[in-house]
Amino acid sequence: MNEELDDDLPTESEISDTTARGLWGTVKEMSLDNFIVRSKRLYVEKYQDLKPWQEVNDIMIGEVVDHIANLPSGVTDPDEMAKRFDVLCHNLQLCVLKGHKGFEKYSSQVVRISEALI
Repeated sequence: MNEELDDDLPTESEISDTTARGLWGTVKEMSLDNFIVRSKRLYVEKYQDLKPWQEVNDIMIGEVVDHIANLPSGVTDPDEMAKRFDVLCHNLQLCVLKGHKGFEKYSSQVVRISEALI
């Protein structure tokens, strides 16, 4: 029975691809008409192209976190709690990617939220 459950779970590659496409979609919707976005124009234009997202590396992660992550985007989500959970999950993913110490803190928050939903 556990093998059946494992077959339904996405692979690490699928999760990585889905995450990269989601982040690319957010960057793609950033308007260069916005003066805040325009101040990081070189980075935004670079990552509005899908090609860099096909092979994520440490340099890219650093540039996205340092120069793009806090910029406004045209992507909207009316559910504030969902946004907060998304930020929590992205922080957790960044800890995994960068090997930061915050992994335990963020993962315990995800577990608490998950248990509350059951």
